[in-house]
Amino acid sequence: MNPIDQLRDIHLPASPGWWPPAPGWWVIALLGTVSAVWIFRVILNRRKGRLKRRLAISALHNIHPDESGLYTIGDVSKMWRIVKTLIRDEFGNQFVTSPTESEFRQFMQRTFDSNNFPDTAVWNALATAHYKPNLEIDAGFLKEFLIDWCRTHRSDVVADRLRPQVISQ
Repeated sequence: MNPIDQLRDIHLPASPGWWPPAPGWWVIALLGTVSAVWIFRVILNRRKGRLKRRLAISALHNIHPDESGLYTIGDVSKMWRIVKTLIRDEFGNQFVTSPTESEFRQFMQRTFDSNNFPDTAVWNALATAHYKPNLEIDAGFLKEFLIDWCRTHRSDVVADRLRPQVISQ
């Protein structure tokens, strides 16, 4: 008898199944899930921010002058409330409740993307208009400025960079 005839066929092991995946695939799946959730949240937050801007602009457009073509103190106060609500939603309370007029002006100027920012005298009149019994400013200019600010302000600026800077001597 031939010894080669006594050999058995070579049997290959069974091919590995697709489940459960190797540990590396679990890590990739976890990273993919975390990335997808993060991207979804970023997109959702941007949509919320744009919605808040659109609502603020719409509310500002809905404020109309009276029959004589003038805005009342109540209208000017509404305009400021709308913008301050938008600021509070995007940047937090620290820029709405506590700052002085000059700090608030610096904040508005740093977040504004245009060169059409009012000069100091006009800004002071704008900032204090809702406290005065008779308006000494063109509230239409205020309305257009606030609408322009709502459209173009930079909400991506980090709030820490916007705090008034203290100059040490």
